[in-house]
Amino acid sequence: VKLADVQRLAQAMANEPRLDRAVGTAAKLPDRFFELQDLLRKTSQELADVAKANDMNGTSLKYHQVVELCVSCHASFKAQVQQLPAAK
Repeated sequence: VKLADVQRLAQAMANEPRLDRAVGTAAKLPDRFFELQDLLRKTSQELADVAKANDMNGTSLKYHQVVELCVSCHASFKAQVQQLPAAK
């Protein structure tokens, strides 16, 4: 595993634009969606930080937390998000 690659990709995830609960059809999504979105951003940043510190154990732990968040959110909200218009 190249921790520099993990750091770069995790940082990109942390920096992704977020859906704004107050704008357009995103307002129809439940609060839990936005809680998971914020937690993913936070955990992705933590993953980038531990990878940058060359902490393999911390990187592994944070990676698994990110994957669990992704799976949880996609399982719960994928159909609802796909119905939203694409961001411009």
